[in-house]
Parts: sequence; structure tokens; C-alpha cells
Amino acid sequence: MKKVLFSAFIGAGNIGDEAIAEVLVDKFKKESSIQISILSKNIQRTEKILSDPKIKILKQSILSFFNEVRRCDIFVLSGGGLLQDGSSALNIPFYFLQVFLARAVFKKKVILLCIGVGPIKTFLGSFFLRSMAPLTEYSLVRDKESEQLLIEHKFNPKSIDVAYDIVFNFQNSPDKNWKTYKQPYVLFCPRDWFFSKSFLPVKLSLKFSRAYQGSSLIKYRENLLKLVSNVLELDKKTTIIGIPFFLSQDIDLLFWIKDRLNKDQVERFLIIDREISAGEYISIAKKSKCIIGIRLHSLILGALTLKPMVPIVYSDKVSNFIKYMKLGSSSTYLENPNFDVDHVIKCYKRAIAPAQDIKYSSFLKQIQKTNEKSLDTAIKKHFL
Repeated sequence: MKKVLFSAFIGAGNIGDEAIAEVLVDKFKKESSIQISILSKNIQRTEKILSDPKIKILKQSILSFFNEVRRCDIFVLSGGGLLQDGSSALNIPFYFLQVFLARAVFKKKVILLCIGVGPIKTFLGSFFLRSMAPLTEYSLVRDKESEQLLIEHKFNPKSIDVAYDIVFNFQNSPDKNWKTYKQPYVLFCPRDWFFSKSFLPVKLSLKFSRAYQGSSLIKYRENLLKLVSNVLELDKKTTIIGIPFFLSQDIDLLFWIKDRLNKDQVERFLIIDREISAGEYISIAKKSKCIIGIRLHSLILGALTLKPMVPIVYSDKVSNFIKYMKLGSSSTYLENPNFDVDHVIKCYKRAIAPAQDIKYSSFLKQIQKTNEKSLDTAIKKHFL
């Protein structure tokens, strides 16, 4: 039996990263000859989401890493966008160290699976990504841009395959008794404006960003406040449900907006102030009239419900999503905090228009088929 150790950004409370773990675990546990172990930032949180006693879940620590990597046959670094230095220049060195120990010290096969690469902004990030190339046997990445970055950093093009974000293949559990909300409502999944100080670890960079970016952060938040207020004003019967896709990072922003709404609007702005799963998010999205999303996986999971969407682009990964889903006419770009709120409102009106067809359903099926084939091939060639 092959023992596979997964390392990823799991257990931190980010709905998108947890959804990636769910899809991969569901796929791998169908293979009776593979035994899975997962390094998690929070064991209880991951156990609740995966709910499979056969999956070995361990606390992400130096000790558990060493104990498990020496026992495994294959070490997997899996998605989402781990290999980037946009949030911290220390990200790639951290994951390089894991790859180096697994391959160079313990002589294990190393695979990058369903992973996003970039942006690469620093010399440090570029150096360690290039150093990872000879240690990695195979890479399955989520877009062409990730493939190109790996090739630029000396990865063997023949050992790279391209699919799409694996969350497109998320299978929801239909028997869950999720909480329901009064309709009609719009989902709103924001993230804060984030000027990264990339020489810092992510948590410190985030705190620094909120403390010192001052007027830029306020201007950005004021624009989101204006957006929410305008949507509520368009239809006095519509409620907005704010969902923090990464609870620890997004919840403050949602309450900041709620505290500044007019009295007649504040009751129609609901906030889910707890962690929810990808499955619960889908169940809520299915009954929404539209999804306004900044977080990538709020849009990908939203696409599975075939609901109208208004993507607000803050990074290349969201831009890539818009390109292959052909959603350009219904999106806006956050090139700076002074983004065009009026344009977002126009996109929203277009999205909820009665005659609006959901044109991306055919692309969605193609994406899911491509992902299924790519992952099946990867498992057959590199894991069995």
C-alpha cells in the first residue's frame, strides 16, 4: 500500500482551501491501495470537514512532519495558491524546505498537485522556486499561467500538466440540513484591501497592512460600503448575506460595513459570523439571486449553482477564472482602492436581468471533465 502525505493550507478556516482538500480526499480514498495522511493547522476543524476515520490527520508541526514524511512513500504539496510571494516572501522558502527535506533528506517522491503558482515578485521567491524544480517529479497546476511560471523557473515542461482549479469538481452532500434564509437575497463575499509587506510572515503582514495603509484601506472599504448600500437601495425587498470566506480575515470588514449602513438598510444586511463549509455555502448560494464575489472560491463554488455572478478582480487567479468562464462583461477590476462602484452596479443589474442566460454552464462541464481526466491520469501514473 502506498502511503501519501499531503501538506497544504488546510485547517486554517479558509473555505476554498478546505474545499480543495475535500475534493482530493474524496478522489484518493477511492483507491484502496493508497493510504492518506494530512498535515492540518487544526485537527478538529479538518476532521469535521473530511469526516472519515480512515484519513490520518495530524497537527501541522515540525515533529509531525518529520515523523510522517519518513514513513510515507509520496509527499504531496497541494493547492490552492501556495507557491506565491504576494502575501509574504517567506511562503515559498517555507514550502521549499518541506520539499527539500522530503526529497533530498528522506528520498521520497515529491508531487505538486492541483496547485497555483504566482505571483512571484521577489528574488527570494524566485530563487527558492527554481531550487524546487530538480526536487519535484511531477506537477499538476490549475492554470496556464502557473505552468509558465514553473517553466520559467526551470521545471521540466514534460513533467507539468495543466487542469483547472479542482474546486470545480466539488461534490456537495445533498442530505445536509443547512440553515435557510429568507429570499430574495444576494451573496456578498469580500476580502480586505491588502498591501503586502512581503518581507514579513503573512499574519504580521496582514496586521501591518491594516494598521498602516490608512487612507487607501478606508477608501476601499467606503467603496464596498457604497456598493452594498446601492444594491440594497435598488430593491427594498432584497437582503444581502455577507459571507466571510476566510473568517479570521474577512469578518471585521463585513461588520465595518454593517456598522455604517443606513438604519433602514442595516436589517437587510446579514452576516454569517461563523465558519461554514463549502457544502453549506453552495446550499445558500443555490437560493440566491446573485453572487458578488471577490474571493476566488466564492466564485468557483458559486458557479456550481449556475447563479448570476459579479466577479470583482483583485488578483491574476480571479482574472484567469473570468477568462475561461467568459465572464468579462460582468466583472470589474480592483486596480486600486478607487474602483468604479458604478460599473459594478451596472454589472449587477445586467446579471439579474430577467432575460439573462447563464452562459457558462457548458464551459463548466468541460472544465469538470478536464479536471476529472487530469486527476485520474495523475493518480494512475504517479501514485499507483
